[in-house]
Amino acid sequence: MSEDGQDVRALRRGFEAVTQGTRRFGSRDEVLRFYAAPLARLFGRDPLGALQAFGSEASVEVDVLLVEAMQESLLVRLGVDWATALGSAWKTLLELTFFGSAAESCARQAGMVQQCALRTVSRVLATASGETLEQTVQLCVAARERISLRAMVAAVAAEPNPARARVAWTEALRLLGALPDRVANATKGDVPQALRGECWIDATLVRGLGDALQHANDKNEVELLRDVLVRLDRLGHLSRAADSSTTGFWPTLLRTTATKSTTTTQWAKLRRIAGSSLRRRLDTTLLQTLQHAAMRGLAGTLVAPTETGKPGTEGSAFLSSATHAVVAASAHVLGLFIPPDSPADSSDSDTDTEALHYVRTFNGTALSRVPQSPVLAWAWATYLLSAPARDRLDCLTAAFERWTDATRLARALVDEELFLSALIVCILASIAAGSQELEDALVAVAHSRAVLDGVSEHLAHADPLVRRTGMLVGELLSERTARPGGKTLSFGAAIWNGTGGGREEARVLRALYHAWSHHSDAIAARAATVKHDSVAVDTLLGPQQVVPVSTALVALGAERKKSDGPKTRRLPQRVDARDTRTRPLISVIGDSGDEAPLSVSPPRQGPLRMFSAPVRPHTPSESSSSSSDSDSDADGADQHEMHKLAADLAGVSTDDAASLFASAAPSSSRTSAGVGDMDADREAHAPQFERRVRAPVYVSQLAPLLKTSSRASVRMGLRSAAALVTRKAPTRTFGGEVDENAVDLTLALAALHDNFGIRRFEQMRREALVEVACAAPVRVGGVLTEQVFGSQYSGVQRTAMLYALTEAAVRLSGKEQQGEAGHRAEAVAARVVSETRRVGEQRVPQLRRERNLRLDTSRSALVQEIRPGTSLGVASDGQGWAAVAATFVFPLLNRYLAYQALPSRGSLFEPDSLALLFDTLGVLISLAPASVLRPLGPVLLEALGTLLISPSAGPETAAALSALAIFLHAHLELDGAASLLNDRTSVRMLKTLLPRVQMLFTQLNAHTGGTPAKVAARAATVLLQMDQLDQAQTQTIQNALGFIPT
Repeated sequence: MSEDGQDVRALRRGFEAVTQGTRRFGSRDEVLRFYAAPLARLFGRDPLGALQAFGSEASVEVDVLLVEAMQESLLVRLGVDWATALGSAWKTLLELTFFGSAAESCARQAGMVQQCALRTVSRVLATASGETLEQTVQLCVAARERISLRAMVAAVAAEPNPARARVAWTEALRLLGALPDRVANATKGDVPQALRGECWIDATLVRGLGDALQHANDKNEVELLRDVLVRLDRLGHLSRAADSSTTGFWPTLLRTTATKSTTTTQWAKLRRIAGSSLRRRLDTTLLQTLQHAAMRGLAGTLVAPTETGKPGTEGSAFLSSATHAVVAASAHVLGLFIPPDSPADSSDSDTDTEALHYVRTFNGTALSRVPQSPVLAWAWATYLLSAPARDRLDCLTAAFERWTDATRLARALVDEELFLSALIVCILASIAAGSQELEDALVAVAHSRAVLDGVSEHLAHADPLVRRTGMLVGELLSERTARPGGKTLSFGAAIWNGTGGGREEARVLRALYHAWSHHSDAIAARAATVKHDSVAVDTLLGPQQVVPVSTALVALGAERKKSDGPKTRRLPQRVDARDTRTRPLISVIGDSGDEAPLSVSPPRQGPLRMFSAPVRPHTPSESSSSSSDSDSDADGADQHEMHKLAADLAGVSTDDAASLFASAAPSSSRTSAGVGDMDADREAHAPQFERRVRAPVYVSQLAPLLKTSSRASVRMGLRSAAALVTRKAPTRTFGGEVDENAVDLTLALAALHDNFGIRRFEQMRREALVEVACAAPVRVGGVLTEQVFGSQYSGVQRTAMLYALTEAAVRLSGKEQQGEAGHRAEAVAARVVSETRRVGEQRVPQLRRERNLRLDTSRSALVQEIRPGTSLGVASDGQGWAAVAATFVFPLLNRYLAYQALPSRGSLFEPDSLALLFDTLGVLISLAPASVLRPLGPVLLEALGTLLISPSAGPETAAALSALAIFLHAHLELDGAASLLNDRTSVRMLKTLLPRVQMLFTQLNAHTGGTPAKVAARAATVLLQMDQLDQAQTQTIQNALGFIPT
């Protein structure tokens, strides 16, 4: 091993001993001599003045382990023990050790030292505390200004091993971007302002990118800077909204690079190797930043708010010298960072001419979807002045293609229309009279079918501003392309004179067009002053506010400084309570004089303005309508609750309030007294409690009414919901108003609680839910089936939702004659039991003879309707129900099966709720068409199997057996259960359920009443139906074998 290597290892072991505390120093000079030796090896001189033996040549090799050991010893040990004793030398030692020398010849060594510093600081922050943490945070604050991305690029570019260079550069960028988060974790969120994420990234990565961009000499260094852009994109910094003139990617980069003469060349190289998506994001954020800058001081609008409604003053701000400066600066920035000789889209071809680059840049960036103002349109036209006239004509043609697009025009906003119109006007004005070929090409564009159709589309638009912009473009285009002495298009002075409807904007654009040469010369004079200096950036973003590092360090010390002791030990002076008691804003209104008067503060001079508006006259029509909106059973209670609330808010005790309720009545003098007569009307300043709630006119008004905490609003919403939805069901007249608001209205109705004691509350809620479900069955059916299993609902709310599902299905299927509302499940189950019993009795000879001997006294109708299909199928008028039946049945079953998988499912459904759920399923199955009934078997039998695993004699078991009986009966009537028997999965699951049903029938057959008897009857029905299935299967097998019974 060489002698030099032995010295480096000895130095590294010495610094490790300092970190561990085994090496001690006796004096300040000893400390400086110990640290000066490795620093002189790195930077070729004695920066601390402690040694004189080292030469002036810097070392090429940098031992990273030695540097990191030295840095860690400074933070962990020396900063705690010797920082005060070293004095000013401590700051110099710290900066050299962590940031290196600022000399140009030591850039590579400084970059290596800073990479080591990032690793050391990240490692120390994980375990630092106390003074070590404070020293480390202060070092990070100083690193915000001292760290150099340019030096790190030089160090990485000088690395001969490409793989090692790539790893080192990736690690450096990762540590640099993550340093604010590491400081936040170490300080538990107490992060200085200088180390906040956006400020840190702007000061280190963005500013470092701009500085390194000026010194990137070869392709490798430019590729390293591309990695910085990629890192900024991954951090989300490039996509951040441009809402500030001081922070952000482009404001920081503009202040760093816009004053350098080599920015255009270097940025073009960086754009050329960047990906297409990254270029589009850069261009988009640049336009957003320029748009934000243009809107400072409302310079981006054609007509300022102070000019609106004042004919003759419009355009004073837009056509002023301040706007000239903004346009010149914006055009300068566009030419700087979107150069026409670099790709602007996904094409990376370098074979295109510069002219094609102008057109391609204009199409990809200027005509993008980014919102832009007329000032930026002016800037784009100024940007194109450096292009040939033929290329400007091509850009004008592209702008016309976008302006005449009918699809865009149908959904365009006013800002976009003004931008495109201003862009066309400015480019048209910039194309001066040239050769005959150019004039012929411009005439061809003006007379093209697309432009003529575009003007016609604008004239047919509903917005008057859009119509006038189309007229203006048509007039100016006709004026520009007219032959000498020819007739031009003119819509008349009456179209343009006056205010509103886009008249002011049109006059401003016309003035800009006719005075283009004057404004162009003024902008050119401004542009001559913004090149290679900071005038452009200051014009756009305002003057820069520089905060030195020392100020940041002082601010950090001030944040950590402990607060002083109390200024005085004197207690606050006591104040008599009666001197501070003020008159309450809300008090009980009454005529009785036996109550003790409250001590009040001196009255104000004049009436209070907040509630001193005169009372609205009370008309007889309003009185009648208002009286009709109140319930007879709740008027007294409402008045009592209202006065009780007022008494509580006024601070009156409950006992005092009880004596005031009987005499609390509005005084007749309140309507006759004047507004300012506080003596005649003591409560004139108090708000009025009674407010009439108007009946909703649109379906969208129902949900807000139901979500309020006002009894009158909730009651009005409930009373109006069913009728309004019925009246505005999806028809040709009202369109999709119900569909658009169905989900919101359904959720509002389902979440209601009867907190106000509203009469017929539940009935009105159910009627409204049924009407909404019938009007929008697909949307509402899915919402109800999902919300039924929500844990936030009570049993009453679930009952209402299941009731709505049942009644909507009955109404849609046209089977409203099957039982009464709320009792349809019992009616359907009773009919299935009756028909199954009749079929079973036909197979017993004795019972058949007894039935034949009975006298039937009932008389059936002479004429009966014969319906095709089964008695439980869909009626002939239920074609709509056949299309939506699956959306009612299958989601309900699937949600139930998913609910069964929850670990805490027992807390959601009570036995009564489960019974109601399966009763709903039974009714839906009885109405299901054949297309739904055939694939229903496996899902339904799986759901029934989960409930019948341990069956009981409760209502849920009776409901489940009823649903099973209805399902089997429907299949028997559909096709003799042939489709069910062909489904092997359903047959296997039925055989699994058969022993459980037999056990229930055996256990409960002896009961003669109550729920056990109902369960036994349903079990007997299912057993009879399964026997019919066995016979049908036997018959099918015999027919297949050709068996002929004797």
